Amino acid sequence: MTSVQSGGLPMLALLPFLLAMGLFTIQPWSFQIGSSPLQVVLVWLSAALFMALRVRTFFRLAAYIGPVPIFLILVMVAGTTYRVLDNNLNVLRLFQLGTGVMVFWISAYVSLFEQGRRWTIAVLMAFVSVSCVVAIAQAAGLADWTWQRTHYYGTSMREPSGLESYPPALAYSAVGAIAFSLSLVSVRAKARALLSVPLRLWLAGTALISCLGLLVSASRSGLAGVAIAAMLVFVMVPLVGLKLRRIAAIGLVSAAVLGTALMVSSELEGLDRLSAKVVATEHDYRVGKNWSRFLPVILANPWGVPRGAYDAEFDGRTRNDRAVQLYRKAIRANAGEDPHNFFLTACLYVGLPAALAFGLFYLLALYRAGWVLVFRRSSTPEGWYLLCALGANIALFVHASFHNASPILGEMRGWLWLGFLVALSRLVSRKNSFTTETHR
Repeated sequence: MTSVQSGGLPMLALLPFLLAMGLFTIQPWSFQIGSSPLQVVLVWLSAALFMALRVRTFFRLAAYIGPVPIFLILVMVAGTTYRVLDNNLNVLRLFQLGTGVMVFWISAYVSLFEQGRRWTIAVLMAFVSVSCVVAIAQAAGLADWTWQRTHYYGTSMREPSGLESYPPALAYSAVGAIAFSLSLVSVRAKARALLSVPLRLWLAGTALISCLGLLVSASRSGLAGVAIAAMLVFVMVPLVGLKLRRIAAIGLVSAAVLGTALMVSSELEGLDRLSAKVVATEHDYRVGKNWSRFLPVILANPWGVPRGAYDAEFDGRTRNDRAVQLYRKAIRANAGEDPHNFFLTACLYVGLPAALAFGLFYLLALYRAGWVLVFRRSSTPEGWYLLCALGANIALFVHASFHNASPILGEMRGWLWLGFLVALSRLVSRKNSFTTETHR
């Protein structure tokens, strides 16, 4: 048995996972194998290879992660299963959750290895930066060939979104990777060999390009998520026993000033829209009344709204007419849209038990990471990466608070960062006690 840091991560199993995570960031450009996207097939292929090559440690990860996260995941699966069976839903919803849990599991395992951490963030930033370069080209009136795979809520509207289908989806792909990379290059690490100068420059450059891609895509919540995560990381750096690079703080302030100036003065497509959207934020229904509108609906439908409430073609039973009326009234009051909040949307469509389990899982993961960082004050490379993972999850949490997608509803990129966060929290708190087999 050897320590995690000494190696033992089979590249044969890691490569399909890395490719899958890259394809999840540019989903419209992926391929189908039968009825399944290629990236989903690659996730399960990677899982099968890990089980074959590292079977004992791959499953022993359950004991390492701990009973509470595992229990909450089981509650999510049980609640979603009941929802699918009770409302005659497509089993795809359950398969999406199962695939997400597997992404979480593989991500947690991979994050325990230095090699796995470096490869994962490098591959993600490569895909994200290419997508954001395309978004910049779209904003400049170039790259017309990229519009063929976009869809904006069923309209012909064109908005810069890179290789994703619309701006919020680009932000889902980008915010976690950007926050992680910015955090990674902003901290002075004792073990400089872990992040060479070329790699540091690569991550800083791709993160800045990706931030500009978010800027032209006019994603308010995406930019807010990155900014809040960066500020939180900068504040926490001295608290956890690490040192902040001065140039990073100067760069963040300069970027904020430059971005504000561009929004005010530039006529570049995307920036003028972002400026108008920022001004209109105080009137945005997602910021104000969505909780008061949808909370009564959730309480009246604790197992999720009946399928007949939102599926006009469904001819099955609708058990609670009042609950259905409450749902439809809330949707009409919300301009015909879902709540634009990941927790509220999960409550509506997978039920309160599963959504509460997911919400508690998410919040406990964030809390535990913060507690471990502050009270363990680990200046090890693992503590450094944990701080970066916390930043990535904070960025995604902020963005998802204003949109409907979430890991429990099939958002795989969220499961990736949660896997990093949960596993690294355990690794730092247990002082690197996880071990892996070098031979079967």
